[in-house]
Amino acid sequence: NLIFSAKDKDSKNSKLKTGIKRNVGPLLLKRMFFVTERLDAITKCQNLLESEGTAYVIGTGGSYPVAAFISIVLNRHGKLFSQPMHPFNYIRIGSLSNYVIVVSYSGSTPDCGAVIRKALSMGVRNVVLLTGSGNPKLKNLLQQNDNNVISYRTPVRSAKDITIEPPKERGFISFAGTVSPCTLWVSAVVGSVEMANLAGELNEFYNMADPIPNIAELGKLIKEKPGETVSVLGGGFAWPAMLDIESKFVEGDLGNVMLHEVKDFSHGRFMSLLGNDNKSPIIVLGVGPWHEYEQLVLKTVEQGRLIISIRSIFNDILGSLELLVKVQFFARWLGEYFNKDISRPKPPRAGIKLYKWKGQLE
Repeated sequence: NLIFSAKDKDSKNSKLKTGIKRNVGPLLLKRMFFVTERLDAITKCQNLLESEGTAYVIGTGGSYPVAAFISIVLNRHGKLFSQPMHPFNYIRIGSLSNYVIVVSYSGSTPDCGAVIRKALSMGVRNVVLLTGSGNPKLKNLLQQNDNNVISYRTPVRSAKDITIEPPKERGFISFAGTVSPCTLWVSAVVGSVEMANLAGELNEFYNMADPIPNIAELGKLIKEKPGETVSVLGGGFAWPAMLDIESKFVEGDLGNVMLHEVKDFSHGRFMSLLGNDNKSPIIVLGVGPWHEYEQLVLKTVEQGRLIISIRSIFNDILGSLELLVKVQFFARWLGEYFNKDISRPKPPRAGIKLYKWKGQLE
């Protein structure tokens, strides 16, 4: 069994509201533990890893980094050739495939419903819903077929049971909806020993006094220069974490982010950072030991510039999950510098109108 012992070092009150301080901390790690116990869901993921053919993995908002993560798992450890895609793009340009895997934390995302209908109308025989809901509304589109629903939500047991899963995460921005499904897929690939080692590393990281230096300096820079672009460098197994950090920055109103695949950076993208006395901050994300080229990039860009580097201890897909979780902690701690709970931003009314648009995508 995995043991997550991380404590919320920012409060002694165990009855905190389920906001970011608990969602990205003790409860996030506890949710990961419960996901590793969902043997039925893990088995379904393993079956997909043994399947052959082509697959689209669909996600929107915070679920798109999950779609990218699952595609890496399928391409690296499975037999399906996979491509992540947003719902609207799938409906516009997607073609017939053997599988379509739809990621929806709530299990009721309207855009995901449109994808399911489109896939079925094209004749896709295997449409799978991956969800954090125990009874997802989108299941109705799949003719109530439990075999095509992978739920990582632990069934509710007795309220007196101290091992009961934490309540479902609430907020405009989801953290569990990003980490939990990725944990499920990693559990389908690696063994319990590896997952236990990951748990130990995340506990130690979370409880360190200063796990990611320069967070306050980054917050101060963003506050002093509103609109400043923060460049994020990385790639490979770090790509899902890159997508997620961009999502957290933009949707949590932390600032502007530009993503750079680290090797593509040498093909001209350095022009925006290394010229014209540009001293904008850089975040470098990596999985496992830094590659020789990554070390060269770090040495090149650090000249008089604020650099934040976040790296995993583990390699491959386990390291990808580790980095993804560490990015959640980073987003929370940076938000705290601005004294805001980034899971509950204050979106403008015009934005909410767009968010709640109910028209057809087809």
